[in-house]
Amino acid sequence: AAQIIAATVPDDHGAQLQAAIMLANFGRNDEAVDRLKGLLRQHPDCRDAHIALGDIHFYRGNFDQASDRFKSALSESRTAKERSAMHVRLGEIDLSREDYAAAKIKFRDALQDDPELEATVKTLQKRTGYR
Repeated sequence: AAQIIAATVPDDHGAQLQAAIMLANFGRNDEAVDRLKGLLRQHPDCRDAHIALGDIHFYRGNFDQASDRFKSALSESRTAKERSAMHVRLGEIDLSREDYAAAKIKFRDALQDDPELEATVKTLQKRTGYR
């Protein structure tokens, strides 16, 4: 249904985003990437599209591309909670790269904006063996 709506209303960026997320959820990542890139060509400030594209790149192990997308989402963030979520995602990339010093800075920034993320940060750190 999401694909039909997206095809019917190509200018509705919400429908395009939903369709891309559904594609990714069903493992059709190449199609999701294409749809997200098209959406970002039309709406370069669509924070959620940057995040979804970053998630796919992260899942695929393309950390540089994921980082670029999350940085773009960070620049489009309007609230402290949105900023903190992107700092956590960027910190997660740093942990995957075993750049613990950079991860520590990202997590510190995330917790400054949203102290409620402390449990999430600790879980990520434990999962990678870094504290």
